[in-house]
Order: sequence, then C-alpha cells, then structure tokens
Amino acid sequence: MQRIASLAPTDPMPRPGAHVVEGGVRFRVPTHASDVSVVLVAPDGTRRIRALPRVRDGLHEAVVPGIGAGTRYLLRIGDRELPDPFARSLPEGPRGAAEVLAPLAPRAPRRPLDMAGAPVIYELHVGTFTREGTFAAAREKLPHLAALGVDAIELMPVASFPGARGWGYDGVALLAPHAAYGAPEELVRFVDEAHRLGLSVLLDVVLNHFGPDANWLPAIDPSLFDEDEPTPWGAAPRFAHPAMRALAREVLRLYVVEYGFDGLRLDATHAIVDRTGTHVIAELAQIARGLPGPPVLIAEDERRDPMLFDRLHLDGTWADDFHHAVHVLLTGERDGYYAPYEPTLSTLADVLRAGWRGPARSDRERFVYCLENHDQTGNRAMGDRFWSLAREEDARAATLLMLFAPSSVLLFQGQEWGTRVPFLYFTDHEPELGAKVSEGRRSEFAQFPAFRDPASRARIPDPQDEQTFLRAKVDWSERERAPHDAILALHRAALSLRKSDPVLRDARAEWQVARHGEMLIVTRASRGQRRVLAWNLGHEPRDLPAGRVLLASRGDAVQERRIAPRCAAILEG
Repeated sequence: MQRIASLAPTDPMPRPGAHVVEGGVRFRVPTHASDVSVVLVAPDGTRRIRALPRVRDGLHEAVVPGIGAGTRYLLRIGDRELPDPFARSLPEGPRGAAEVLAPLAPRAPRRPLDMAGAPVIYELHVGTFTREGTFAAAREKLPHLAALGVDAIELMPVASFPGARGWGYDGVALLAPHAAYGAPEELVRFVDEAHRLGLSVLLDVVLNHFGPDANWLPAIDPSLFDEDEPTPWGAAPRFAHPAMRALAREVLRLYVVEYGFDGLRLDATHAIVDRTGTHVIAELAQIARGLPGPPVLIAEDERRDPMLFDRLHLDGTWADDFHHAVHVLLTGERDGYYAPYEPTLSTLADVLRAGWRGPARSDRERFVYCLENHDQTGNRAMGDRFWSLAREEDARAATLLMLFAPSSVLLFQGQEWGTRVPFLYFTDHEPELGAKVSEGRRSEFAQFPAFRDPASRARIPDPQDEQTFLRAKVDWSERERAPHDAILALHRAALSLRKSDPVLRDARAEWQVARHGEMLIVTRASRGQRRVLAWNLGHEPRDLPAGRVLLASRGDAVQERRIAPRCAAILEG
C-alpha cells in the first residue's frame, strides 16, 4: 500500500505505448514489475525478445532500433505474454498482437462546435449504422447527414473490445479503434470527410470503467485500479496513478490532435472516481481549452449538479429530464426511472422552464435534449424506438418542441425518418461470460410488470445471438416509404427553420413556458421579435395565438386559426 500511496497525480508520466522515433520504435510500459520485455512478432511468426529496462519507479522504456510502423508486438511481464493495452492499433483485437502505428498528421479541429449556438448532434453506432458496419461505409452516408441539417456527429465508443460486435462501452484498449470497424486510417478518413461537408465530429469515450474481458491493465500493474472504490462495472480506475492519468490525457490528445475530433462525450461522469486535488475531468477540460478549436467536452451525468460547469468546466451535459417528461406524457409508462415523472403537461412545463430538474439555468444551450438516444432505446427490453412507442402525431409534435427549444439537441440514427427498427443490446463475449450476460439481461427486467412472467422474459432478445445485432442494423430503405418520407421532410424543415430563423438561432433568447389546460404555449423572444410554439394535447381543436404559421407538425394541423388535436405549430408572433 505504501507504493500506491506514493503515486501523486502531479507525477509526470510520458505517453505510454509504442511510438515511432528516429531510427526505431520507443516502447513504454508503466509497471512496477521487475522483468519487462517486448516480443517482436515477424510476419512469418518468428519472435525476437528485447528487454525494457526500468528507467524510473513504475516505468520501463527502451528504443528498439531498426523497426518501424507496422511492426507487430506483445509485451512480456515476467513469464506472461500480454497484448499492449496502451497500443494504438490492435488489428487482431485486444487478445492479439499490437501494431506499431505511424504518427497521424496533426489536424486541428476544422469546424469547432460552438455549444453557445445550441448545436444539433447526431448519434450513431458504427457497427449498425450501415449493413457493412465500418468507418468506410458510414463515411458514404455523411452527405445524408449534411443535407439533413445537423451540426455534428457523435460516434458511440470505438475503443477496442473483444469479440466482433458490441455497443463499445466495454472497451479495454482506449487508444486503438475497434478492428471490426476498420483500420485507424479509415477513422481518419471518416473525420476528414465529415469536416469537408461542414460537420463537426464528437467521440463517446468511457473513462469510468473498463470492460470485463481482455482488460490487461491489472496484469500490467494492479495499482491502476482501486478495489476500495467499487463501481457497477468493477474496481474504479485509479486516477491518482500517473499512468492512468496519462492514459486519460492521451485519449484526449490522440483523438483531438491526431484524429481531428472536435470534442468528446464523457460517459457516466458521475461514476468517474477521483479524490485528488484536481479532478481528472477538470484537468482534461483545462487541456482542451489550450488546444486549437478548442474541442468541447460533454458529460453524461445523473447528478444534475451545476458543478459540472462551474467546477469541472465542462461545456455541456446530456439532460434526460426532457426525454423522461415527454416519454411519460406520450406513452404513460411509469416503470423504472420514469416513476418520479408525472405524465402531465405541468411536469413537462417545469422541466422546460428550468432546463432540467436541477437548479434553473439561463445557459440552456449546455443541456443536450433528446427524444431518443442509445440508452433510452437500447436499455429497453425490446429496443423500442420512440416512433414505435408514441402515436405518430404526438411524435411529430414532440419533434417540433425539441427543435424549438433553446437547448442543444441529439438525434439518434434513423430517428429523422421515424425508424421502427429496434436498437437492441448486443454482445459477443466469450461463452462463459456471454451466458452470464444473457441471463442477467433477462433477470434485470423481472421487476417490470410486463416481464414478471418467465415466459415473457424469454422473449427478450439474447444479446449474444448474432441475429440480435443484425436486427439493430439501420434500414436505409425506410426513408423512401410512407410515412417515413414525410417524417424525414418534417425533420429537414424543422432543422432548416432552427438554423435560418433569427429568433431560433439565438440560444439566449427570452424563454417563457405556459400551460393553458391541455395546451402548451412556449415563447422565444429576441431583438423585438417573437416565436411561439403551440401544442394541443387535447382531443378538440383549439384557438391559436396570433401570428403567421411558420411550420406545423402535420399538413392539416392548422385550419382557420385553430389547431387540430395532438398537433403543434410554430408561429411568428
């Protein structure tokens, strides 16, 4: 324990892993083990072992001459050979030899994402966004997103994990893109093409835990994790350890400077444990502000605490209260985390006034609203999409409200045409772990009334079954069929209005929310101009406020200054 206690977060730790230098490759392994080597694996399978001497307490390092990019290697700690968890390329996955990656040309963010402008972000999962499930195939769909009118793309985690398929939140090698998606160079091409089309690109990264399988970091050094700080996924990463802290810094540097990402979405920041004087998130935020752009950092955090902005200096946070309030209002569901939300217009109005269920803030552009995201769909037993759960006219009206709000907005793949294709939870773990995951997946829904019966739980798709993964693939042909073509047209029109209208462009416009019976009236005002959203959730037509109708949720929603039931309209007041 004495050695662990001596690890201060200010201890300098150079970038771990393998890096091409003049005349060879420098290998760095942060470990307190005494016997450390690198095993060079030639294409014909022959192996050469080179010792990595200790250069300081907790770090072994050496330059191996005469080799370069493309070299395959393993680490040897004592008599055990391991893949390098700090590798930047793992072509065989996290159980195979690593590859030395040539330095990527530094590329400053070309289209900095301005959270003050309340951007629209499009979340996608590389493996299911296309039939091929690769960076290259996703790149071919970028013109669709540019034409749709979003500002940024957010990739779900791409860090290497074992198996061919998964959501990515069980990554174990944070610096190496998942091999099934394509080589690192293909990720570079994806980002470059997005920038060429005027789209920013964000990456979802997971620092709060590592996956349960093929995580070699404890074998490198057990003190990288803190057994006294349990998380739902195991022992917490120890950010007082200089190597773990260096890894977090390298995640930011690598993906922003070398890959060109315009920011990161930090998964479950409430579960990132750091009891040092400067929280690792605050340190990353400080580094980000010194980079060209600068890149943005967006949290996923359940605490609803202003310290996310005031002390950790994050640029934004997912704000699920909007989703939950709309969801219970339109579906009536009250199970699980929906229980605290009353299915009333008053509940939704309260969330809209404050921005979330925390202390009210005026900088609502920092809140990222959604009607769907990977969690809200994939954590359902059947992966139901919003447009499958709500009535179409209600979903149309809710879409107008979300895109009218002065918050940032997130759309999830296929949402723009109202896809009914489920986004299911899928995995590809080794058999023993996979069986536990499959059983656990069904057991966790036993508390829900719809799945208390074992027969009903048996219908929940098995995450280990490849068909579960294949069923989650986006069906791009839906766009061309009714009613999806009309839903896509509505999204394009609403996004265009959000960008072109001078009041809706002003995220700091005056914001008022009122409920009149079954009518929600939301007003935005800026520089002497007003825009009004009226949503009739009743079952009878209602009179509209005065003003010219700019956009309605349905073509026949407004007739003779009255709005039809279950419809919404945006007016120039």
